[in-house]
Amino acid sequence: MAFTTPYTFIALQALTAAQMNGIQANISALFPYTAQGDLAYASAANALDGLAKGTAGQVLKMNASETAPEWGSPSGQGCHLYRTSVQTIPNATETDLLFDAEYFDDNSFHSNTTNIGRITIPSGGDGRYLFGAHSYWAVAGDQIRMLRINKNGTAIMGQSNTINVGSSSISYICISGITSLVAGDYLTASVFHGDGANLDVSNNPPAQFWVMKV
Repeated sequence: MAFTTPYTFIALQALTAAQMNGIQANISALFPYTAQGDLAYASAANALDGLAKGTAGQVLKMNASETAPEWGSPSGQGCHLYRTSVQTIPNATETDLLFDAEYFDDNSFHSNTTNIGRITIPSGGDGRYLFGAHSYWAVAGDQIRMLRINKNGTAIMGQSNTINVGSSSISYICISGITSLVAGDYLTASVFHGDGANLDVSNNPPAQFWVMKV
């Protein structure tokens, strides 16, 4: 709200409603709020601006350019997902693991019903994240197994390969790393094998996938 020219007072003069409204407008201009929970801050020397309230669980912090406050998720937030059943992986086909259960999810990073293969960074969640996943393969022949973590469907953030040894052996692959992510970015954990036929990723122990803000 902009300031109006202040009224010049005359001693003992009664103020009109219009004059009182002008005073009220100038006072309101000092408080740039639009809703309950909003905050005021200096956007420049001798200039006020308003910051809309954040969402539940967010904390107040300084933006990357160090010019204004903003809301964001606190460090230590993240999620840890797992599968409750085996997942059958086609031969020679990179396939996203799908996660239908959560050990925890602090800020709606994941849905058990929509895009269940994804961990998506929520609004205000920009920052550095630890990530990791592991897969436990069924018994099969001497062929490659791969576990990969992708960002936004294309960028490879990490990959681990192994060659199964012996037709009666099993393969366990674990991968972890750290990266910077912003709101809307998503990670997926994909697997690949070359056994010549379908092969199961076991649920005993279950395939798992996690992120944690640091």
